[in-house]
Order: sequence, then structure tokens, then C-alpha cells
Amino acid sequence: MSLVEIGPSSTMEEILHAYPSAKVGLFQRYHIGGCASCGYQPADTLVAVCQTHNIRDSIDDVIACIRESCEVEAQLHIKPAEGAAALERGELVQLLDIRSLQEWEVAHIPGAQLLTVELTFEALGSWPKDSLVVVYSNQGRRSLEKASYFRAYGLTNVNSIDGGLEAWRKEIGLPGVGLGIRDRIAEILRHSLAASALEVSDESALHVEHGGRAAGGGHYRVTIVSPLFTSKTPVERHRMVYAALAAEMQQAIHSVVLTTLAPGEQVPNAEKAYSA
Repeated sequence: MSLVEIGPSSTMEEILHAYPSAKVGLFQRYHIGGCASCGYQPADTLVAVCQTHNIRDSIDDVIACIRESCEVEAQLHIKPAEGAAALERGELVQLLDIRSLQEWEVAHIPGAQLLTVELTFEALGSWPKDSLVVVYSNQGRRSLEKASYFRAYGLTNVNSIDGGLEAWRKEIGLPGVGLGIRDRIAEILRHSLAASALEVSDESALHVEHGGRAAGGGHYRVTIVSPLFTSKTPVERHRMVYAALAAEMQQAIHSVVLTTLAPGEQVPNAEKAYSA
């Protein structure tokens, strides 16, 4: 923790230089610094910020919040290996990519959802407050601020991936990057669902006149055997596959026929088709 003394006349620039985590701590405690309407300028003094935003706590209490902000921020971190392990265990994780659409299209973690304004409102308005939410950006700084935002507005179990996508790429890898769509589907499912057997067929040539094919989306047939499907209903299994392929279903996949099996099960007569 920094030993730099701060007081009522300290500027926000001085405070954030001495305590970088103060931005997180102040927003979670007082909802200041998160947007234009609740922001401040680097030259603003601490006492001026408190007056502008009608903070009722004493200056001493606000300074204590700043000094304790390192501990507050520490609660928001999750290591890439911890996040990957939760996904591999089949835990219900809301994995959110807070970057731009352009960044998302270059590379993203399989199963992640691109955080849009609409999804933000959905998360704050209808998700259980204790939902496990994991957010990431390129290097982890932007996502740390977003995690703080979600916690400040009531979601209690939000974490930011340390080092962001860059750390995930180095430690876990990004399956599917640089591959064709069929191979990318196979690699993502093999990695995300621990498939013990997997077959992916591209049937797009059989649907050349289909509107989805004309728009660029392909037709695929997937047979997958995974121990993660044990004790899961067919609907739950399909949802697991759809979650893993969420990004590809937005653009690259128009329809997929699924056969989802746990080890030892036989291929059923009925199969499920998903159309984007």
C-alpha cells in the first residue's frame, strides 16, 4: 500500500497516482468516477469532488476508503486458470467480453458473450445477484473497471481476468484462431467441453440455395461425446454446446444438427437442429 499522504486539498491526479485502485474503491463505495455525470477532473481536489457529488461521509472516511481500495480491488481478480477451470467443470459462468465488436471479431474466448448495452441492462435487471460473472478486456484494466461497475450496482460475484485476453492466450490458449470454420468448431468443442469423441461435418454444400447460406452462415452436423454431459438433460447439453459456440453462431453458423452423448450412451433416433 502507498505511503503517500493525501488530504482534502490533494488533487484526484495525485490521489490516483499514489493509489491507482482508488478509482475502483471510490466508484464501488460512492458511485463516482464511472461516467461523465459522476466523474471528476484530474485537477479537482478531494474536498471539491465530495462537495460536487454530495458525499455525506467525512473526508477522513473518504480517505480511509481510498487507502483500503487495494483490498477492494483485490476481490475483483480471477486468474485465467481459475476461470478456465470453472468453465471446464461446467459451472454456470457468465463470461463477458467488454471490448469492441472489432476487437471481438479478431479473437475472443470461446463461450464468451460480447457485452452490449442491452446485455448490460439485462444483467443488472434480471440476473441473480450472486451470478458468477467473469469479464475480460485485452489486458485486464478496462474489465477491472467494468467489474467494479457491476459490483457497485448489485452483482456480488463479478471478477475480472488478470491480464485479460493476452494472459488467457498465453496461459490457456485460444482454440480455433486461424482455423477454418469446421475445424474451429471442432477445436472449440474439444477444448470447452472436454470431448472424448467428436465429429463435425460441413453440410453447407447441400444448402446452397438456403437464405442463411447465401448470407454466409454454414450448415453443420456435430456428434459429440463428453463426460460433462453425464446426468444432463438433452436441453442442458445443447445449451452447453450453444454457449461454447455462441460467437460462431452469430455469423459463421446458420444451422447445426446436434447429437450429444455421455460416455457409453448410444446415438438416439432424434436429433436437434439449431438455426441462427
